[in-house]
Amino acid sequence: LDLNRKALGILANLGCEIEEITPQFDMPKLWDAWLTLRSFAATHVQRALYEKPEKRALLNPQMLYEFSLALSCSAADLYAASSVRTAWYKYVCTLFDHYDFLV
Repeated sequence: LDLNRKALGILANLGCEIEEITPQFDMPKLWDAWLTLRSFAATHVQRALYEKPEKRALLNPQMLYEFSLALSCSAADLYAASSVRTAWYKYVCTLFDHYDFLV
């Protein structure tokens, strides 16, 4: 964050107006949606490996964690996560009514 703020200071010196905001969005809910969508996307390409015990033993702990999340998701969970992602997208689009760039 310090490095980013320093870079923003350089932009401010060039004439950019910098304003720090806090997103008015349920960020924990967005994080949960991200985890759901990421795990689903990351694992289903590798599902054939996971289904073979000898190959599953070679997967790293992070991939096994992703599988545990993905395999516990229902279609309703995926839909809910997708709805949160859409709401986030719409919210971010409204920020561009006031700001030229988001950092």
